[in-house]
Amino acid sequence: MKHLFLTTTLVICLLAFAATSSFAQDELHKSYPLAPNGTVSLTNLSGTIRITGWNENRVQVDAVKRGNQEEFSQVEIRVTESPDRLEITTIYPRNNWRGRNQVEVVYDLKVPRGAVLTPIASTSGDITITEAGSRVVARSTSGNVTVRGIRGATTINSTSGDVSAEQMGGTLNISSTSGNVRLKDVEAKVIAHTTSGDLTAINVQDDLSATATSGEIQIEKVAGRLSAQTMSGKLSVKDISGDATLQGISDAVTADNIRGRLTVNSVSADVIIRNVQEGARVNSVSGTITITQTKGLIEAKTTSGDINVREVESREVQLNTHSGQINYAGSFFDDGRYGFESFNGNIILLIPSNSNFALNVTTFNGQIETDFPITLPPGMTQTNRPRRLQGTYGKGNGAEIKIGGFNASIKLKKQ
Repeated sequence: MKHLFLTTTLVICLLAFAATSSFAQDELHKSYPLAPNGTVSLTNLSGTIRITGWNENRVQVDAVKRGNQEEFSQVEIRVTESPDRLEITTIYPRNNWRGRNQVEVVYDLKVPRGAVLTPIASTSGDITITEAGSRVVARSTSGNVTVRGIRGATTINSTSGDVSAEQMGGTLNISSTSGNVRLKDVEAKVIAHTTSGDLTAINVQDDLSATATSGEIQIEKVAGRLSAQTMSGKLSVKDISGDATLQGISDAVTADNIRGRLTVNSVSADVIIRNVQEGARVNSVSGTITITQTKGLIEAKTTSGDINVREVESREVQLNTHSGQINYAGSFFDDGRYGFESFNGNIILLIPSNSNFALNVTTFNGQIETDFPITLPPGMTQTNRPRRLQGTYGKGNGAEIKIGGFNASIKLKKQ
């Protein structure tokens, strides 16, 4: 029994020794002089990359290589230096590029704040860059890319990972094929895209273009113009200073506090708009459109959805739906023009009692009801034209209101 115990102990020790002896680690700690605006490039196959800016005209490289003993010696850190350029390359044997790698290299660099960082690339590892780079190009195939506090133009991308940028001073091009995109506090123009992931943008001080093929888009506070499009996911925007163009295919589109003009195109999603200052144009194939607290030109068209408009101030309104109801409650200015048309749905207008308007209403197969005593043209009576109403109310030469329907009942109610 004692012999068996000793044998078992010996086997365990040998296994532990074998496991320990199969692992190796080596480190590189070296400083390289570099011009304040010199270029740094770094490519790595497996392992994280961290880069931080500092106020010295040199690059401090701290690298740790670790992994399988058998392949350890085949992985090389190659550094090529000159006064204005530093290139760091991780050399792996060819078979490792087919997914058999068991050695990683972790890099931690300190670089001059004005250095150009391009390219910074990792095949399988995260990249983090903080307060470094007058220009940055960074990409990872299978890892996250995070940048913060960069003052120059920046391009970052991940194939299968999240990307994020914060406190950016230059133009930003940010994208991910299969991951989320997040950006915050950017002072210049932004182009953002994700193929399969959500996109969030907060506080962009210039123009923003945002697209998501399959994912939600949420945008808040853009000082310039906005273009946003998603094929499959909700689209929500808020506090946009310039014009905004939005497109959503299959999920709700919401816009709030747009100080410029708003254009929305939707296929099968509801559209909700609130507080637009310079007019709104909305088109939807199969969705309900709701517009509130909006000024300027208002145009809304939908094939098979309702249109609800209320608390608006507009001198030009045009609402059209083929198979849906129209509900309108807003101001009618004397110099305004207002058109409402529904092929197969009721039209209900809530009109202030002190309005002045000229009215032209026609329906092929529906009823006309009004709370207003309409003055008819000479020779016309309401009884001989039950599905048409033409005349004036108030001063007579007020707003032009034209209403048309086929299978539509039309109601004019006092507000």
